[in-house]
Amino acid sequence: MDEVHEAVLFTESSPLVDLPCACGKGKKTTRCTDCNQHEPVCDTCFIAEHSSTPFHRVEKWNGQFFQKGTQGELGRKLYIGHGGKQCPYLPAGQKGRHLDIIDVNGTHSFRTFYCHCPSVTDGAWKQLTMAGLFPSSIDRPSTVFTFGVMKLFHLLSTIGKTSAMDFVQCLKRRTDGAFPNDSQVSNCLLFTSSSYASLRKHIRLFFEPSEFG
Repeated sequence: MDEVHEAVLFTESSPLVDLPCACGKGKKTTRCTDCNQHEPVCDTCFIAEHSSTPFHRVEKWNGQFFQKGTQGELGRKLYIGHGGKQCPYLPAGQKGRHLDIIDVNGTHSFRTFYCHCPSVTDGAWKQLTMAGLFPSSIDRPSTVFTFGVMKLFHLLSTIGKTSAMDFVQCLKRRTDGAFPNDSQVSNCLLFTSSSYASLRKHIRLFFEPSEFG
């Protein structure tokens, strides 16, 4: 049993902490909890390695232990459209909008920037939906749910009769630090899940059920 404890405790630290990062520009302080056996790197390299996975969670060494966080706290910005890259027509000096994103591993906050291409007339809500983020409102959405967390809640509420509030409490426990108002997120979840369930019924008229499991 002592060896088991020792093996588990090993995951709470790393002998690589504070060593120079391979890029030569920072120290190894930050690791990913969603990647298997991810070794610590500097913040800049972490963001670069996770260019297509902005919702992977962060653990950053604070001098005593690894503290949980998000990529938004590392300074990462979220770009909608263009495969997650900055729109070439983004106006200079734009500060972006604050966006809370609820995923299966908790909540994430980003400064978010939308596509401004001359040929694009879609509003923020449609750009978010096309990026796999279901907005809780049409008018200036500030909270969105990933399709993954919507599918999970749909299954748990249908099969396990899990309430929206209980589901939100589970997500809250997966998130250290600030978390949006529980009742607000719960109400948003009820609204979006109802819309999501309705959309699923319409989608199944055109696609095989297995495609949207």
